[in-house]
Amino acid sequence: MRDTVIGYLREGISVNLVGLPGSGRSTLARAVRTRLGELGNTVFQVNAVADLKERALAALATSGIEIPAGAGMVAGAVNALTRVLPGPSATLLVDDADDLDQLSLGAISAAHARTGFTVLFVTRRAGPQRTFSAIQPSVRVHVGPLPFDQLHMLIRELLPEGAQAQTVARIATMTGGLPGPAHGLIEVCRRNERLVLTRDGWSFGPRMWCPELSPVVENLLADLDAGQLDALLLLAISGTSTIGRANQLVTPDRIAQLDAAGLLQVISTANGQVLGIFPPLVTEYLRHESKPTALLAARESNASHDPKAVLATEGLGASPTALDPGQAAVLSGYLTGLWQTEVAVARAAWEAKPNPTAAIRLLAALHAAGAPSSEAAQVLRNTSAARSPRQQALLLVWDAIYRAEYSGLPKALAKLASGRVRLPQCEALLQAAEAHLRFTNGEVPQLPLAGAAGEDRLGEDLARSVEAEILLARGMTLDAGEILAQHHPADPVFTAHADTERALAQVLHGEIDAGLELACSRLANTKSALDPGVFQCFGYVITLGLALQGRLTELNAFAGTLLTLTRTGTLYRDYWLGVLGLTAVAARWRRETDFANALANQLRCQRPRSGPFPGMSSHTLAQLVLDPAANVWGAVTAALDKGYVAAAVVTAAAAVERRPDQVAVGRLQKVLKHVQSPMLRAIGEYAVTTANGDLDRLDRVIDRLRDTGAIVHAVRASVQLALALRRKGQRAMAVSSADAGWAMMRETGAQCEALFAPLVADIDLSSREREICACTNEGMSTSQIAALYELSVRTVENHVSNMYRKIGVSSRSRLRAVTTTWLAP
Repeated sequence: MRDTVIGYLREGISVNLVGLPGSGRSTLARAVRTRLGELGNTVFQVNAVADLKERALAALATSGIEIPAGAGMVAGAVNALTRVLPGPSATLLVDDADDLDQLSLGAISAAHARTGFTVLFVTRRAGPQRTFSAIQPSVRVHVGPLPFDQLHMLIRELLPEGAQAQTVARIATMTGGLPGPAHGLIEVCRRNERLVLTRDGWSFGPRMWCPELSPVVENLLADLDAGQLDALLLLAISGTSTIGRANQLVTPDRIAQLDAAGLLQVISTANGQVLGIFPPLVTEYLRHESKPTALLAARESNASHDPKAVLATEGLGASPTALDPGQAAVLSGYLTGLWQTEVAVARAAWEAKPNPTAAIRLLAALHAAGAPSSEAAQVLRNTSAARSPRQQALLLVWDAIYRAEYSGLPKALAKLASGRVRLPQCEALLQAAEAHLRFTNGEVPQLPLAGAAGEDRLGEDLARSVEAEILLARGMTLDAGEILAQHHPADPVFTAHADTERALAQVLHGEIDAGLELACSRLANTKSALDPGVFQCFGYVITLGLALQGRLTELNAFAGTLLTLTRTGTLYRDYWLGVLGLTAVAARWRRETDFANALANQLRCQRPRSGPFPGMSSHTLAQLVLDPAANVWGAVTAALDKGYVAAAVVTAAAAVERRPDQVAVGRLQKVLKHVQSPMLRAIGEYAVTTANGDLDRLDRVIDRLRDTGAIVHAVRASVQLALALRRKGQRAMAVSSADAGWAMMRETGAQCEALFAPLVADIDLSSREREICACTNEGMSTSQIAALYELSVRTVENHVSNMYRKIGVSSRSRLRAVTTTWLAP
């Protein structure tokens, strides 16, 4: 953004740099000033002061402009400005220009008209700036929140020991990506022990807010009057709500004013628009620090509001690039608030009457809210005995889910086994739950599931869903598709899971565009998307599809939304890990090494898990990112042992690029005979042919990878083929393979240039060769290059000849073609 602003100013276009306090707008302005100075431009800075806004020419006088006394003071100020800013190559930087007194602004406008210098106004408000209309031509540049990856790296700087993933998500949610509030939140919470260093990194305790955080927020609210603050408090007490509900609480004019101040964010949903306060830290401040009388009045105004109505009627939209950091923060706060409300309502009902019906509702809400297992254990322990077999079975299932996560799989399976003896009429439900827990914890259930048919509709639905996910993990996409075609569950949560499996089946089969479209549309329209876990499921499918296609910029933007969510239930942990792992690998492919390493360290801090689908093996993904030479064939073998064929195939493609393991490759080759997915077979054959050095077959596999949409693997295969050809001395053919990979990447819109790094390293051009190559690409002759570097013409020619030999080209045109594409520095 710095270069964008400089570009405008050097073209004679003034800039209004707009951003909330703490957005980094003043820091950006200082960077612009420094760079302009380095380029030889004159820059003079004026700092407006709110307390001096009513004093004539105060801003100019306090900045060093000589102001004559008497009637000629304005004319004198204009003359002084023209002396320090003599022409179009000069720039006036006005920080906090919202507080500029009118006479100072008038003098600036008159001086600008006289000499044509450009002006960089730095302001807080994004609304119409009529006061700057005399400065033309001009543009407005908004300084928005930091994207998730940039905020993540800021947190890394402030917490060098590392932060847990949920800590990063909470900071991202509370601050909305604004660097100033993020810095303040971290420093204050560290000093007040709200943020504590644990073995796994920095983590928030049970309470985050403390009064010392007030100044962090008050800076954001400094421009609001009493009426606007009252309106903001009403919205804070209401929580994130529909536009219609917000208009019932405060007038549309107030909403427009708060929006112009940058303090609101709107998310489009399938059923309307949802409005939330931005950043959510403002809501925490208003709820904790407002006067009791104001809080009481606001709560009375909200007394008729039923937050469950929003929970029941609103869907959440999603597409690979749908939400900016501010919207992602509001979304996270929205989901968290809704499920906290649902937990509170369900808990009150259960405490009033702790029967199984109330307990089942509360357990589901606790899971969606990501509550600790101790709360679920208390509910299970204190619920009255269930009379109906169905309720007994559901309570057993919830008990087993929590036991598997925190007490170990054997205890969970023992609980379900005892239930199957006592409740034969619920055989389908209990056996399907057992199969799911075995499968997600590394034990392979037998198919088909016995007892899947019967009168227990809920059990049948769960059994069909579990069978489909087991088949998908095995690469049996056609068989899974047959089950899913007949699978129409009645429960909305199971409906969402069936849709997730359908989209995942398409992606794994190689119909990636169709799978992405289905996942995005279902996430946009299903009411169940209000469950953060279901959001993670669809989000994982989208992330996986984008990763396979090499659409890494979109992946990064979309994953930032998912990783901002602060709560994930036990049943969805593998999907969350998958998003985190795939984002880390994608960051490595984009050459964002620090971001990739930070995510990988978060993966390593998780309890070791190896989920059934690609990207869900936390420690394996961390190894692949942190150690380029890591041997992960053990993870491939372990995945095959568990029946996680899809995960094993994708991991093998990475493992073979480091070193082959013929025993594991032989086993993989046998398994591939039973895989129904064309894409997974192609990825697996890429691993096998690379390990065996079968170059002719590898060339054919590249086409199959491209045809099934696995563009990243097709590009990787092109690079591996080029490396193998170079080892055989066939360097010209290696160049052709690399050229083809690069062309395929460009044609498909993939953004995975970093995958050519092994080939660039193998060619190993020296720094001098790269300098000469750059000059050649600019059209310089040999004699010109020799004169520039004080070399002989013969020496330059030798360098060029060496480059031809190293790369495998024989002309300057071919040299330029490769060194401006896949061999570019």
